[in-house]
Amino acid sequence: MPTVPKTKSLNADGVQILNTIRANASLAYQDRVPKVTRENFADVGKIITEYDAFANEFLTNLVNRIGLVMISSRLYENPLRMLKKGMLNYGESIEDIFVNLMRAHDYDPELAEKFVEKRELPDVDAVFYRVNRKEFYKVTVEQDELKLALLSPEGVTDLVGRIVQQLSTSNNFDEYVLTKRMIVNALANNAVTPIQVPVLSATTAVDYLRAIKLASDNFTFMSDKYNAFGVANFSDKSSQILIMDTTASTFFDVDVLANAFNMDKVQFLGRQIIIDDFGISGVHAMLVDEGWFQIYDKLLQMKQRENEEGLYWNHWLHVWQLFAMSPYSNAVVFTESESSVTSVGITPNAPTVPVGTSIQFTPVVEVTGNALKTLHWEITDCVCSSGTYIDAHTGKLVVSPHEQAAQLNIKATSVSDPTKSGTAVVTITGQHPTC
Repeated sequence: MPTVPKTKSLNADGVQILNTIRANASLAYQDRVPKVTRENFADVGKIITEYDAFANEFLTNLVNRIGLVMISSRLYENPLRMLKKGMLNYGESIEDIFVNLMRAHDYDPELAEKFVEKRELPDVDAVFYRVNRKEFYKVTVEQDELKLALLSPEGVTDLVGRIVQQLSTSNNFDEYVLTKRMIVNALANNAVTPIQVPVLSATTAVDYLRAIKLASDNFTFMSDKYNAFGVANFSDKSSQILIMDTTASTFFDVDVLANAFNMDKVQFLGRQIIIDDFGISGVHAMLVDEGWFQIYDKLLQMKQRENEEGLYWNHWLHVWQLFAMSPYSNAVVFTESESSVTSVGITPNAPTVPVGTSIQFTPVVEVTGNALKTLHWEITDCVCSSGTYIDAHTGKLVVSPHEQAAQLNIKATSVSDPTKSGTAVVTITGQHPTC
C-alpha cells in the first residue's frame, strides 16, 4: 500500500542538530566531540572539521538524518502533487485491475436445462505499470563551506537549507514537467478523449464552461466513451479533478465553477489544479478521474563521497518514480481543434485460422486531430464453443479446439464514433461438422 510522507519542518537550531548527530554517531565521535552549547559551538565545529573521519560522519548524518527527511516531506510540493499516489513500499510495478460489466441473459427455462452448469467467468482486464524514471541530483559541499557553517548555529541550519532547497526544488520541478508531459503524450497518442470547445475568450467563456459542466455530469454515468480502453466506467463528482492553465483560470469565477460541479467553494478548491500551461496549442483545461494519473515514488536515497584531492564532498539524491496513465479511468481534454474518426479498418481482413489457435488483429484507424482511436471488438456470429472469443479491447481472437463454426465475422467499432467500423471474415479450419 503506497504511503504519503508526512510534511515536516526544521524546527531545531544548529545546537540541537549537532547534539542529535552526536547522539547517533559512533563511539569514537562521541568520545572526541563534546556536547554542544551556544558558547562552545565554534570550538566543537573546529574539532569536527579538523578530523576527516568526523567531518565525513557529521555530513553523512546531517544529510541522511535531517536533509533526506526534509526532502521527503517536500516530495509533494509541486502544483500537481494531488495527482501522486504515494511511496511504493515493495516491488517496481503496479497492477491495475478492472472488472468489466457482466452480460445479461434472457430468462428461458428450456435453455436453463442445458446451460445451468456452464461457466461464465468475469471479464477481467489488467495492465502493469513499471518504474520508468531513475535519475539523480548532485550537490557539492566544500571544506571551507563546512568550516564556515560550523562557526555558528545559524550556519548549520543555512547549510541544511541550501542542500535541501537545491535538491528538492530541482526534483519537484522535473516531476512537474514530467507530469505535464504525460498529458501531452496521451493527447498525441490518441489516448485521451478530446472535446472540442470554442477559442477561449471573454465572449466564449460561458460556452466553454458549459462544455466542462456537461463532461463532468456525463462522467457520473456509466459510459465507455471517456477512457482509452473503452470500458464501461464512471466517475462521481468527488473523484473528478479539473486541471486548468492560468489563461483559463482568469475567465472562470471559482464560485461559478464550484456550482457547475455541485460543490461548495471549499470542496471545489480541493479538486482543481492550476498550472502555467499544458504545452499544447488550443488546450487550456482537462477533466480527469483521480485514478487516471498513476504516479508513485519508489526510491529516495542519499549517497555521499569525499573527494580528498579536491577538498569537498559530493552528495547524490537518487529518485526513482513510476509515471503512467490508467487506460480504464475517465479523462477528457478540452481542445479548440476539431477531432473526428474518418475510417476504421482491420488487418488481416480475411485470415484463415485453425481451431485451437489464436490471431491478433491490427486496427487501422484514420482520424483527424486527436480523436480517440479506441475500438470495441466483437464476433457478430453465434459461436459453437464458449472457448471461442475475441478480446473486446485488444482484438485478439482465440478459437477453441472445439469450435465447429466454419466462418466467423469480426467487427471493430469506434468507441468515439459508432458509425465508423471495420470488418474481417475469418475462415476456421480443422473441424468437420458444422453448427
